[in-house]
Amino acid sequence: MKSKLTIFLLILAFIAALSAAGLPFLVNRLILPKAAAMIPADQAELVITSISPHRLTASISISNHQAPSISLPRLVIDYSPMDLLRGRLNSLLIQHAGIKINIADGMIAGISGSKAGKDAEEQHDLEKILSSLPVSIDQIRFKDCNIFINQDGQRQKIIHLNGLLTADYQRRPRWKNALKKLRLKLSASGGLTWQAAAELQDKAGHYRLAYQGSLDGIPPVIAPLIPSKIKVKAGKLNTYLSLNLNKKNLQPQLIDGGIKAENLLLAQDNLSISLGDSGQELLHFSGSPKKIHYRLTGFRQISPLPLHFAASGEIKPDQTTAITGKYQIESPLITGQAAISGSYQFTAAKDGFTGLLTAENKEPVSIKLAGTAIDFSPMQLVIKANQKKGRLTASLKAALQDLGISAAEFKAAVKNIQTKAEITLEKGKLKGRINQAVTAVNLPAAGLQINSVSLNLPLQLEPGKDALPKGEGSLKIDKIIYNKQHLASLSGSLNYSSAGAGLSARLTTPLQKDFGAEITARSNYKKHQFALNIAETGFNSETLAAIFPIPDNITFNGRLAAKAQLGSSGPASASLMLSQTNIDFPESKAGIYGIKTRLELADLFQSRSKPSQLLTIEKIESGDIRLSNAKITYRIESPKEIFIEKTRVDWCGGKVESGSLALSSDIAELDTTLYCDRLDFAMLLNQFGIEGTEGTGSLNGRLPVHFSEKGIFLDDGFLFSTPGKSGIVHFNNLEMIRSGMPALDQTAALEYSVRALQNFAYDWSRLTFKSRGDQLTLGMELQGKPAVPLPFGYKNGQLVSDPKGGLQHPLRLDVNFNLPQEDIFRIGRNLQTFKENL
Repeated sequence: MKSKLTIFLLILAFIAALSAAGLPFLVNRLILPKAAAMIPADQAELVITSISPHRLTASISISNHQAPSISLPRLVIDYSPMDLLRGRLNSLLIQHAGIKINIADGMIAGISGSKAGKDAEEQHDLEKILSSLPVSIDQIRFKDCNIFINQDGQRQKIIHLNGLLTADYQRRPRWKNALKKLRLKLSASGGLTWQAAAELQDKAGHYRLAYQGSLDGIPPVIAPLIPSKIKVKAGKLNTYLSLNLNKKNLQPQLIDGGIKAENLLLAQDNLSISLGDSGQELLHFSGSPKKIHYRLTGFRQISPLPLHFAASGEIKPDQTTAITGKYQIESPLITGQAAISGSYQFTAAKDGFTGLLTAENKEPVSIKLAGTAIDFSPMQLVIKANQKKGRLTASLKAALQDLGISAAEFKAAVKNIQTKAEITLEKGKLKGRINQAVTAVNLPAAGLQINSVSLNLPLQLEPGKDALPKGEGSLKIDKIIYNKQHLASLSGSLNYSSAGAGLSARLTTPLQKDFGAEITARSNYKKHQFALNIAETGFNSETLAAIFPIPDNITFNGRLAAKAQLGSSGPASASLMLSQTNIDFPESKAGIYGIKTRLELADLFQSRSKPSQLLTIEKIESGDIRLSNAKITYRIESPKEIFIEKTRVDWCGGKVESGSLALSSDIAELDTTLYCDRLDFAMLLNQFGIEGTEGTGSLNGRLPVHFSEKGIFLDDGFLFSTPGKSGIVHFNNLEMIRSGMPALDQTAALEYSVRALQNFAYDWSRLTFKSRGDQLTLGMELQGKPAVPLPFGYKNGQLVSDPKGGLQHPLRLDVNFNLPQEDIFRIGRNLQTFKENL
């Protein structure tokens, strides 16, 4: 009997071994190919590698050209025969699994949304799903798994995954298992550094899902979805979520969750935004599917202006999703009570949406930034939007009572700023209008005030088209006031098209009826240009005295024209034309007449001109001094300095020239030399106050001139007659001649010299000029003889008057005239008045 039992057991063992060896072959050949054909993929392969009473190993491969491909090279299922009969598997090991994902245009290729059918609620019934499964698994382990992500033009990214899923069941009759608890732990590295833990637990009447996760920074796999200009710096995000799920459809009943950030920094150019500090909660939300409460905190802009942003509100995800809330913006740079606060509303329906955003500060706000203080009075902003049946309308209204800006050398005050805008977008066409109004702009340091500024600009745009329809608006400034005087008004038009935008305006003034300045600005959206053109117009001191402080002892008039250009490349340039310009000093009996120049400024803002600018003057009068046909070549170096390259002027029938000379508002003293050529002898003496002088002959020489705050001085100047050329001079002011001659021992000798100068034929002459205090000493040296014999003779060796005599004795005469400098240099009595008058 024992031998038969032994033989039976051996046969049974042989059959079992034969089945174990042949079963994988039969399954792989007969069953699995049919099962693989049912999988919706380009290619699918299911292979059982080995099978035993306690373990099954297999591999699965699913590949698609577009959709994600899956490779499971090693699946290990552990079980016992008794647990298997009860529908239970001890564990499942998934090792070296790989999933390949292709991303194009921010979407995963081959993934489409799931469709909910009539039985969607039953399909989500977790309890029915689990009870319908033939087996239950105690744990699933993921080991050394990888996700391969391919994106156009970028290097492949790999995410390494490891994890463990465990389940606790409640045993029921007939070996049906009911889920009590499900726990999942996952960790990722490589392209994604992530730690996560989740637990699903069966509670009375619902499932409880709890999740916690930690993500380091913005992982490379997500970074491509962020615009390339935004740089993400190191940081960490911690998330948590708690849900009560309906057992029937797994729909959430209660929700509680949030996100915490640890020093996550986003940066673009000069803008930096910090999300959370030291684990501060960034977002918290709680509620039910019908109403979710949320709170946003921890948003902080670091630069250019440090700001803190917080918001809270409700979301009602019903048939019309409604989002409402309030927000607040604060900054450590803002003083006073104040934060900027507001509210927002957004309601979305099937046929469109409506939105509302408001902002205000109820109390004055002061911001201090980089030495500049900006003060706001209460402000209001309202933005509305409505989209329905493909038509979007939006409007903006903003009102600010007062805006003040103050820095070290600058102050501005703006009153009552009103802004309105309306736009409509329909069928790809945008239309709208912007209206801006400002009651007043005050610049107290400059004495400038701008009143009643209005801007009206239409908007018109067709996205996708190269051509931009033409549009035209208007700009108007009612009054430009300088030093409490109505200086000018401006009105013009604004226009734009696909070729560019522009401004054309005219500036007028009530002070001068024929004045008109044309202002134009052009832009082709890449290059910009501004131009100012003032047509030739008259001006005078009486008109301008209402604007600028003009000394009482100066009057002027003339004609002026100007042009200026400013572009996006290169310095601003300008030109100024003066003609028929006269300057009078009535009290001093002096003036400058017939001024004409064309000044070309190569750099307007640096006040630097081109070289060799020409200034001409028809005549200059200073007391008895008369100059004419002056030509001055100059250039402007800076707002405080003019460089005189060369000066030439007609004087007393001859020419006077000077070399280069630098004039600056900062200099205390100035020296130059006047080089004189063929000055008429008699005319020169008359202009220096020796009246009644007539005659012929010319003089040459130089006159060194020294300017200082004490006065204007001639320093050892001299003029002399042309060698080899004689002349005749008649001095008719005999009293002045006598006072200038030295005392002689004989009265007859003095009388002979005076009578000789009435009609004197000189062989050579020399004049010297020397300033002493407020006197100018003009020394005259003459050598010659009377032009005709004089009634003098000699008696006993002495010169005596003799009516019968006919003496024509040679003479060398020295005459000194002391002249008051004030009567000569009337345009400027010292360097300061010279600079002021010229």
